[in-house]
Amino acid sequence: MVGAAKASNLESPYTEKHDRIRIWANGRWEYLVPRQKFGPEVSLAQQLADHWPDDTIGIIKVAVGGTGISAFAKNWTEERANRTFDGKKGPLYQDMINAATEAKKNSRTEFSGFVWKQGGADGTRKDTADEYFDNLRQLVSDIRKDVAAPEMPAFVLTYASDEDLNKLSAEGTATGKRAHLGIVLKAQNRAARDISKTVTVHHGKLPLVDAVHFNHEGQITLGKMTADAVVAFYKKNKPAIPKEPSQ
Repeated sequence: MVGAAKASNLESPYTEKHDRIRIWANGRWEYLVPRQKFGPEVSLAQQLADHWPDDTIGIIKVAVGGTGISAFAKNWTEERANRTFDGKKGPLYQDMINAATEAKKNSRTEFSGFVWKQGGADGTRKDTADEYFDNLRQLVSDIRKDVAAPEMPAFVLTYASDEDLNKLSAEGTATGKRAHLGIVLKAQNRAARDISKTVTVHHGKLPLVDAVHFNHEGQITLGKMTADAVVAFYKKNKPAIPKEPSQ
């Protein structure tokens, strides 16, 4: 989610300011034009702005690479976060809520979607993998309550369906350092079945910049796939996004 894709590889329209696309940064809404690296937010916002020409699309991004889900828990403890070596990162959930609260103070904001792309760190341990679904369900519930958007959809970006994972192995796709990643991926798929208004986006293999992270083509594709899921959700679930600045 942080993004290792190089902005220097981007082409128009992603290199240009868009009047109806903003990202929350430095305590204010800024134009979303990456200068160094980027994640799926770039093409996600662009495609949503194209689909909803009367809305301003706002991105509030809180992401730290290599982080376990417990680092984003509302009831954060350093001890639990340290299971995935995240204790020094502090309570990231509070960072996220603070950003959302400040953004809403500075605009007429409608929270229209929560996008979650994470999981590798939790696949390194059996205990964190086994509790992943419960932690994800709690996270979605907490953020909906704390931004006062109980019907806000959640979009969980993951690699493969349960059927595809079962074809690979009972444990999923990973060995070695992330030996329990398959449990995490299946928990993410379960989210679409057992957490209300939650959608999984199965993106499969995308082009990489290194052994793990998506390159610019992969991130653009991921953002577009996420935007497709958002649009499909709102077409299926009326009413449509309110006609005011949205996030």
